[in-house]
Amino acid sequence: MTYDALTGVQLWVKGYTGPGNGNNVATAIGVSPDGTKVFVTGHSLGSTGTYDYATVAYKVT
Repeated sequence: MTYDALTGVQLWVKGYTGPGNGNNVATAIGVSPDGTKVFVTGHSLGSTGTYDYATVAYKVT
């Protein structure tokens, strides 16, 4: 989720549920040079019971 820096008002919320709908753990976050995207990477419990890598990009509006 993100908040407006001046008002504290919540701007958006977005979650990630992997294919196995198990534990999802973010281990790193980054922002594109122009500030329009946020990247989150980590691992996600897959449908076979093993962990997969997952990277998600969110467009900042």
